[in-house]
Amino acid sequence: MTDAPSTPPPASSDPVGGDPADTLIDKEQVLATFSGISWDKYGRTMLDAEEVKILKACDDKPLDFLLADKGDATKLASTLLKLVSSMSEVVVQQYALTHIEDILSEDLPQRALLFSPDGGKTFDATPFLRAFDQGDLYCKKSAATILALLFQNPRELQ
Repeated sequence: MTDAPSTPPPASSDPVGGDPADTLIDKEQVLATFSGISWDKYGRTMLDAEEVKILKACDDKPLDFLLADKGDATKLASTLLKLVSSMSEVVVQQYALTHIEDILSEDLPQRALLFSPDGGKTFDATPFLRAFDQGDLYCKKSAATILALLFQNPRELQ
């Protein structure tokens, strides 16, 4: 009689060495932590009133609703990039990267332009590379996915 093959450990298991920063958590676990973010707290130091407002709207409204308005879409993209660039708290990094990844998951040719200062000719990789130095494995995976999406050949996107 043959034993059933063993199943691999779940994605959230600790790797050898057990450093919690090296534990890959799934998107559902990350999403569950977002409700605890108090954007008003960051409004006193890092974010202006409009940035706090767009982040609260992102929490209250469907993403597609915000992206339908060009002004809101542009403000949301710049605010999320600011979070990735300047915030070191892991949950904030996860929040920003998750939303950027969600934005790019549909209508990539148009939505990628939100993250380009020059109409899609260039993209600043610096905020995403920062996640490799300071983020957890979820942040690293999201940042890598975002970079891959942004740097695809635009002809392949259409």
